[in-house]
Amino acid sequence: MSRTRTTTARRQCRHGARSPRSSLAEPRPEAGPPAGTGCAPPAPSGLPGWSRRVQEVAALIEATAPGPGGARDLGDAVGLLRRAGLVTLLGPVAQGAAGLGWGTALRAVRRIAEADGSVGRALGEHYVWSGLPAFQGTAGQAEEILANSTRAGWFFGAAIDLREGGLVAFDTGLDLEFSGWSASSTGAAAGDVIWLGATVAGHADPVLALVPARHHGLTFDETAVQARPGGAGEGGVTVDRVVLPWSAALGRVEKEQRPRPYRPLTPLALELVEVNLHLGAARAVLRGTSAAGGPRTDDGLLALLDHVTTLADRAGDLLEDLVLIPGAVTPGDREDLVARVAEAARGAAGLGPEVTASTRAGPAGSCPHATSFGPTQG
Repeated sequence: MSRTRTTTARRQCRHGARSPRSSLAEPRPEAGPPAGTGCAPPAPSGLPGWSRRVQEVAALIEATAPGPGGARDLGDAVGLLRRAGLVTLLGPVAQGAAGLGWGTALRAVRRIAEADGSVGRALGEHYVWSGLPAFQGTAGQAEEILANSTRAGWFFGAAIDLREGGLVAFDTGLDLEFSGWSASSTGAAAGDVIWLGATVAGHADPVLALVPARHHGLTFDETAVQARPGGAGEGGVTVDRVVLPWSAALGRVEKEQRPRPYRPLTPLALELVEVNLHLGAARAVLRGTSAAGGPRTDDGLLALLDHVTTLADRAGDLLEDLVLIPGAVTPGDREDLVARVAEAARGAAGLGPEVTASTRAGPAGSCPHATSFGPTQG
């Protein structure tokens, strides 16, 4: 290849043509791919190809782990996930995405979490937040946001405060005005768009609305763009008079919340993300202990980990099936999913003491994830 053609190819790799973004989110300045990652590779073919892609991304994340006391830039991690096609894993094929389901997405979260818990959390929460229009929006909102976000490869974050009252929204007539402070989801500051969620005086239901992450009314804490090994990587965001039209409120028609059959699936999807984060952390702990010359992992513990992983996969596959059902999700469907998610969550919570006990006899300092692993019971 001539020098001119090489230069042109590199320029196209770095600044290649993009699908036009809607006015919701301006393009982020491109700084080019991080060293060693190059251009976005061609999309894999079929489920086995995507499974290999996840393994490749996880290996690269592991190879670029920050040193002791260091922090990973979540913007770089999100860029890697985007180039690998994992950001739009759930998006429709018609918009250039993988078109895969929730079962596959949750397996990807688990493997990425094994490589780095913060990056896994950011990816898992992104999948839930990107699915909110389908779960809770009107049919028109779901279609528009899904198409725009898939074509542009948006990475989603959220700052939702429905109980504490730190973030509030005011009904000003035609518009909503958000102000206050809220904890933000992992990766939100490195994303493209962010859901703002708050209670509204005079309205029974809280409101959710999407805003560009670089909106001038949003100020993220410094820690929101960093991810430390084993840490959550979350930060806070100050919201200063962010004004959005009522038409941007998710699932609202003339300010009234319209019921959606998939709305009850949102908290269950979030819980499944948590379960798979814990499973990824458990495997990282056991693998780290073994690599550091610690005691051989008990076969019974590995069998228990595999069993809980199977429970999590069954719950994720059921979620995938329910999302694909045309029409309403019945109460019986939801009860089945609740039971499967609860079973997987109990199993993941029970792994915490077992994994911790298995690492106590290891060399001091051999298990960097041990102090951060501890599934929440519930």
